[in-house]
Amino acid sequence: MNKEKHDAYAVLRQSHYRKMLTIHMSQVCATNIFTITVGWLIYQKTHSAAMLGLNGLAVFLPHLLLALPVGHWVDHRSLKLLSTIGFVFKCLAGLGIAMCVWLSFDVQWMFPWIIAGGIGNVFLSVCTPVILRESIDNAHVENNANWSSLTRRIAIIVGSIVGGVLLASEWGALSALLLSVLLQSFNVFLTSIARMPRRQKASGAVRSWHELTRGIRYFARSPVVRSAMILDLVASFFGGCAGLLPLFAEDILHVGADGLGWLRAAPAIGASLATFVMTHRPPVRSAGMTMFSVVGLYGLMIIIFGLSHSFFISVGALMLMGAFDAISITIRSAIIQAMVPATIRGRMYGLNVLFINTSNELGDFESGMVSAFIGGPLTVVLGGIATVAVTGVAAWRFHELRGVRSVLALNAQSTK
Repeated sequence: MNKEKHDAYAVLRQSHYRKMLTIHMSQVCATNIFTITVGWLIYQKTHSAAMLGLNGLAVFLPHLLLALPVGHWVDHRSLKLLSTIGFVFKCLAGLGIAMCVWLSFDVQWMFPWIIAGGIGNVFLSVCTPVILRESIDNAHVENNANWSSLTRRIAIIVGSIVGGVLLASEWGALSALLLSVLLQSFNVFLTSIARMPRRQKASGAVRSWHELTRGIRYFARSPVVRSAMILDLVASFFGGCAGLLPLFAEDILHVGADGLGWLRAAPAIGASLATFVMTHRPPVRSAGMTMFSVVGLYGLMIIIFGLSHSFFISVGALMLMGAFDAISITIRSAIIQAMVPATIRGRMYGLNVLFINTSNELGDFESGMVSAFIGGPLTVVLGGIATVAVTGVAAWRFHELRGVRSVLALNAQSTK
């Protein structure tokens, strides 16, 4: 039994799980090509940190409005249909931005399509972890958390570097956007032929507000899940610097679109290395204290990045930031997968998307607006300091999370 628990490749021997991971990787790769392209286009056209912040706000709004309803639908509607809706919105976003580039429209015409991409993000961010989780049994929860995180990070690396290279090429943004649309279209095809878990259709009672908010009530009475999600929310909000990377690439480090691709890929490279290690040595011991420690170190790396004027030091800081973030995300994801009942898993992932994704995008909005007044480097440094400070307070206050030692033990408790 112990051997099965520590078999890093056990879950990959399931063919259906491998197919779902392939769709996941393709989607994340396409999304990152789209994201790096849009950020670069906005900054090249406006040279405004505030406009980068508005880009974050445009992605935030769909998460705020749709995360909970989509989580509810995921528990009771066809996962194949909901995933396809997400991919279609992604395709529309890529084609819309490409049209704006081709016709030389002003930046403001890009924002409806950015919002469309945000809608696609909501559907896929909620559907994907549920699909992956329900493709395996309880014994492989941590295995899934590690491999889904690793494949996501690899896709981010590939998407970021490919996006940067295409932006710097003679074909420019149009080629990057069209590749993104092609990959998302491929995902529509793969999803149409994939076998998805069947959902129980919603009854009149299930459609009520009481059922819609069931995930919120579970969150409120589960101190471990609540503490883990709040910790990541605060760290993502204060420590968010991804939205300012075009500014750093152009004005601070002077490395252009190619360099932007590497800056965007650096956290994912560090995260991939950390996640690969965790597939063989999962953080099952003292998981709670490990989470507090790595979030604090994440904030420290943000400070170093904000102070750096060296491309190589910046890349190194971002790699370490990504590694620490990956450990935190893996622990949080494993806690949710282990503790949350299958009947409300979609709603809990909807709530997780509402917390984490909105904090990421709000963090980009906040950093863009603040940096318009005090500059990008100081904004990032202050965000890193705030992350470290809040983590210290959380480690003192969230004693239930601090006491978590084994995620597998949580899984055993939740299934009793």
